[in-house]
Amino acid sequence: MAGVFATAVGVSFLSGQSAVNGCFWAMLVSVIAGIGGIFPFIRAKLSKKTISGEAVLIATTLRMLLVIAGMVIMLLFTKVNVMWFMIWLAIFYVAMLAGEVYYAIKVVNEQRIAKS
Repeated sequence: MAGVFATAVGVSFLSGQSAVNGCFWAMLVSVIAGIGGIFPFIRAKLSKKTISGEAVLIATTLRMLLVIAGMVIMLLFTKVNVMWFMIWLAIFYVAMLAGEVYYAIKVVNEQRIAKS
């Protein structure tokens, strides 16, 4: 995850100030959405409940809603280049989704091993 962010920052510095601004705001939105998306898994793990389909659906919905809300806020209330913002947001969304899926699979496997 950090590698994706570091590469994006490096590429955006080479592409100009509008790319840097788009990268920064897209990174902020994706990190907030990623934290919101992983929250149901952490909550289920801390409460010693099994991760179910409900947690996965809640996490996906929450992350998507946070990304859409952040996107709307950034595009309406900041002067950000739309093209660069959307490109970086798509890249970061996929990176955060991959991290969330990895964490969910890891937690589910740990729970199955513990039950055996």
